[in-house]
Amino acid sequence: AALAGAGDAEAERTVRVVVLCMKCMRVLIQDGVESLTDLTSVRELFILILEMPALFSPAHVGDSDLKLTLATQAMKLVVATRRAHPVQFAPYMTAFLTNACNYLLEYKPNPVKEKMDVLVVMLLRDTLQDETFKSAARDEDHQNARHLFEVFFTPEASVQLIECIVKRVFVLTADELQTWDDDPESFVKEEEAARFTSDRVRPVCESIFRGLLELHTEELAHYILQMTQALSMEASNTLVRDACYRAVGRAYYELEGLVNLGQWFHTELGPILSHPESTQMGLEERIIKARAAWLLGEFAGQASPQVRPLVYQTLVPLLDSSKHDLVLAFTSSHSLNYYIDEYGRLRGELLWLRATFWSDSAWMRMCVLLRVLVFSQSLSPRSFFRLSKPRSSLSSS
Repeated sequence: AALAGAGDAEAERTVRVVVLCMKCMRVLIQDGVESLTDLTSVRELFILILEMPALFSPAHVGDSDLKLTLATQAMKLVVATRRAHPVQFAPYMTAFLTNACNYLLEYKPNPVKEKMDVLVVMLLRDTLQDETFKSAARDEDHQNARHLFEVFFTPEASVQLIECIVKRVFVLTADELQTWDDDPESFVKEEEAARFTSDRVRPVCESIFRGLLELHTEELAHYILQMTQALSMEASNTLVRDACYRAVGRAYYELEGLVNLGQWFHTELGPILSHPESTQMGLEERIIKARAAWLLGEFAGQASPQVRPLVYQTLVPLLDSSKHDLVLAFTSSHSLNYYIDEYGRLRGELLWLRATFWSDSAWMRMCVLLRVLVFSQSLSPRSFFRLSKPRSSLSSS
């Protein structure tokens, strides 16, 4: 009745009452009962929620504040109930997860309904991460819950979900592209901070992405690589290609042994990063270049001794923000830091850096030196100079 009378004063008063009731029920379910069977009205309540498709459609939710408020509170109740009683929630799990997947298929970034979007994907993430469905069955109810979990998250369903996440969530938004141009420092900070937050859609979906990979590593790892290779051939899908690269980078652990970084560097990443920039270079080309630098950092732990000198020779010149896109310079700096953290204790590594360090301008030397001194805990300023300074330049330095 409240949904039908959106905008009506009486409907608004009704919604306020409904919202307070759902908040009370959420607290009661979380902390007040040991079993959902102690609340005889829970089944009727969840059936009622499931019978309201407007609560699970991004288009309908965004229609009015009234619908958004009801949808958000209903989803909070569902997420809290699933967390508190994962096994007893199993009879409703398939229906709510299906609605969540359908919601994600229609997802479009909108700050107005971001809380609702986050709650929907949190339901998927929490279910995937719940050890209840991965541990040995304790009783018949637990066994049934595990079965429903396995039936829902099949390899085929996981492929569809991953494709949806990559193409709808991992793609940079118009606001992010604007921030890249207007305030690149803020763009980089937000990208880094997103890895440690759980109140945004993309970080939560990254957790879903990794959770699905853990369930079906072999099938999904090959699929992700095939999808990336196919889309990398389509020049018109630059932002989707960037999203695929993001997916590969986030899956670096699961892709270990499947990605030959040396070959990838020679055939794709190296040429992208070596391509000269110009004032005519569009934003999408700069995005791919920065993502290639980011990928080198994500796969730093898999870089062979033969590849690492080439990576240094490629990344160090990109630190010069007077010649390159500022986001690219920051990203190259972060990636270089990963290599120094991973291999900085090796003397040979510093000798490789030495060649790059002294082959560029004084500005480049300062950038690399600061990066090493700030982030490498195993290296003192004196030891770096001793290793990196040519004898002929001692006096002038």
